[in-house]
Amino acid sequence: MVLVGCIGTTIALFSLFENMLVFYTFVHSKALRRRNLQYLTCLSLCDVFVSVSYVGIMSMQVYADFFRSFTLFELWHEYLRVAFTVSHITLSTASFLIMAAAIERYLQVHSSPRGISLLGYVCRHRTGIVVAAFLLGVLLRGTVFFEIQVMML
Repeated sequence: MVLVGCIGTTIALFSLFENMLVFYTFVHSKALRRRNLQYLTCLSLCDVFVSVSYVGIMSMQVYADFFRSFTLFELWHEYLRVAFTVSHITLSTASFLIMAAAIERYLQVHSSPRGISLLGYVCRHRTGIVVAAFLLGVLLRGTVFFEIQVMML
């Protein structure tokens, strides 16, 4: 109860608040919007969903068991598949975004003519890469919704 319910929920709520603040800052700051921070902006949004999913998946189950609340337990069973799917999709999307940012950074420091032309292509298509990362996350991890079967015994 203490680790998952109290400490884990506190960390998840701090993460939620801080990532919402980072996302808001990246979206509303004119100076930051001009920089190449699209991957980090989307990554902070993914982290918001991961934090919410942690509270929904892990903490609610612990609280339902600790307080012996059958209503909370039934509610947890109702949304578990959706929360678990959202968690998996956002974790996969975040991983793809980190890989895209790392590849772009590698192309920035790599000084071959081919690397420079690839960097130009990647910079022009950042939005498409973010959409592709999300679609890959949905395609590869969205099936979790159909793989999980919640049974009440």
